[in-house]
Amino acid sequence: VSVIRSNKGVYGKSKLRAEEELKKSSLDYTIFRPTLIYGLEGRSINNIIGFIRAFPGFVPVIDGGKYTRQPVCIYDVAKTIVSCLDKPISYRKIYSLAGPDCVSFKTLVNIILKELGEHKIMISFPHTLCNFLVKIIEIILKNPPITSENIRSLGEHTKIDIEPLIKDLDYDPIKLEEGIHHLIKEMKESG
Repeated sequence: VSVIRSNKGVYGKSKLRAEEELKKSSLDYTIFRPTLIYGLEGRSINNIIGFIRAFPGFVPVIDGGKYTRQPVCIYDVAKTIVSCLDKPISYRKIYSLAGPDCVSFKTLVNIILKELGEHKIMISFPHTLCNFLVKIIEIILKNPPITSENIRSLGEHTKIDIEPLIKDLDYDPIKLEEGIHHLIKEMKESG
């Protein structure tokens, strides 16, 4: 989804360039632009969960956690990619791939806290301070848990229209609360 952000960053620009190359080709392509993907092996939500667990009694959020996200379950991503393979209606098209629920980051944290059975308060930090701290973390750590690219994207809301997926590919995504419930359960079972 970085491709459609107004401030793309290096990552978004590289994905846009790849899309442009595909469009020039004669291939029967289908491009998916997934939002925040969550699943057992996923990095994004798992980093958020780790971040939530790391702080005793509170969870730091940027700018009050007002920015919206529309996470998508890895099972929906996999199922959708496979379903397009034999559906020519999806060829030479681009789909934004998201879950059905668009929520604020604050709501996402509350859903995760509920599933973890934890009660913590959220403390808001200004975007500029977080950006400064992350730049220092990137210098210190080889693989930082959060990057400047992550902070930059937090300035923009994510709200995706999934109607084209529903129409063309019979897309029926898992509700966010149900998906997070299953993810936390899988995480506990896998140790």
